[in-house]
Amino acid sequence: MMEFKDVSFIYDPTAKDGVKALDGISLTIEDHEFLGLLGHTGSGKSTLVQHMNALNLPSSGQVTIYGLDTRGTKSQVRKIRQEVGLVFQYPEDQLFEPTIYKDIAFGPRNLKLEEAEIDRRVRRAMEAVGLDFNTMKDRSPFELSGGQKRRVAIAGVLALEPRYLVLDEPTAGLDPQGRKEILDEIHRIYEANPSMSIILVTHSMEDVAAYANRLVVLDRGKIVMDGSPEEVFSREEDLEAIGLALPQVTKLMRTLRSKGMDVDPTALTVDQAFQSLKSYLEARRPEVPSAMKGGHHE
Repeated sequence: MMEFKDVSFIYDPTAKDGVKALDGISLTIEDHEFLGLLGHTGSGKSTLVQHMNALNLPSSGQVTIYGLDTRGTKSQVRKIRQEVGLVFQYPEDQLFEPTIYKDIAFGPRNLKLEEAEIDRRVRRAMEAVGLDFNTMKDRSPFELSGGQKRRVAIAGVLALEPRYLVLDEPTAGLDPQGRKEILDEIHRIYEANPSMSIILVTHSMEDVAAYANRLVVLDRGKIVMDGSPEEVFSREEDLEAIGLALPQVTKLMRTLRSKGMDVDPTALTVDQAFQSLKSYLEARRPEVPSAMKGGHHE
């Protein structure tokens, strides 16, 4: 498992006004969780995920990945970075090889794997993100659309076969269709890998409501909520107090409920809201007279 034990982190600790970005974080992430990490800008989300693969080290406390301490030896840190794949915002900015194949193969090749194993990993990673191997492998990544570049960047991390896939705003800058396609692919990757956990950092309440099974909410470097989407989104006033909101569809359903409509005020996704509204309207539909059901009119 991934475990944070009372982790605090201070940027520039030697300065009088050093910023305490994390404050006493204790958190355990088990195998096969889809965790949404929420918080307003400056809450500590990005700092937290950078501790997950030793890009940042705790000012105090401890982070361990399958028992390996992020403050360990170089070989231990190398192993941690194989277990925890981190995809930054706008990961396509990190593409640099002349072909898609070479870009995705870069990480496995640095692990000094056999060419046959590198080829297997590249093929599998491309398939996972919806890129056809035969037609795409020799294309330049710089000729692709924004959404396709994002897929190549994610495939490059997947080729390391991490146990934890950490995505920091993976849909930033994409249009609604591109956002949905990327998140659908990520969810398919999660479902196809029973030992993999996904940590999704996002500002979108709609995204975590649709895909995550656990939410962790940060405020001023501290964990203030940790639970299922239903549990977290039941605390509307607490969320608003730290600058967050409910998914828009949930707010709509609560408004309709307050107007006297017998609909589900806890619906978190469009599909859930649709089913609730459908049931409500069907229940209110006038009963058709039996004579009319038979096609006869009085």
